[in-house]
Amino acid sequence: MRMRTSITGLFAALFLFFHSPSAFSQSFEYANLFDSKHLIVIEIAPSSFISGDRAVDAYICKNADKYVCINSDWFNFAVPKNIGRSGEKWEQGGQYYELLGSGEMNFFGIRRSFLQIQSIQNGIKYRYLYSRKYGLVGFGAEIDGGLSIFMSQRGRGFGFGR
Repeated sequence: MRMRTSITGLFAALFLFFHSPSAFSQSFEYANLFDSKHLIVIEIAPSSFISGDRAVDAYICKNADKYVCINSDWFNFAVPKNIGRSGEKWEQGGQYYELLGSGEMNFFGIRRSFLQIQSIQNGIKYRYLYSRKYGLVGFGAEIDGGLSIFMSQRGRGFGFGR
C-alpha cells in the first residue's frame, strides 16, 4: 500500500510539472499565415531558434537585462523593457531597431494593444508586433519580394512575462 501511494504521488508531481504555466512558457510557437505547415519555435531552455526541422543556438537576454531579446544566426529581435514612443531607435546585438508606432487589433478574439517595430538585417526588412503584456505576438519579413508572416499560436509570444 505504501509503494502505491509513493508512485501515485510521483505521477501527480510529474503531471503538475509538465502542465504548469512555467513549463508551457519555455517555448513559443509561430505559424506562417500563408503556409500552416511552416512553424517557427523559440525555445527558452535550451535557448534555440527552430524553423521547420532545423535549429540553431540562440542567446536570450536575461530577466535582469534592459532588453527582451533573442539573437541567433537566423533570427534577431530586441525591444527595450522601458520602450518609449514612436521614432525611438535602439541597437542591440549588432542589429538596429525602430519603433514605428502602436495600434490595436483583435487577436484570439481579444482586443490587444501592440507596438510595431522595424529592423533591416542583412538587407531584409523585418516587422514585429510586440505587446508589453503578451510579448512578441507576430513578425514578418520581406524576402525577394515575397512576404512571410508568422503569428503566435497561443496568443502570447516570446517575452511574455518578462
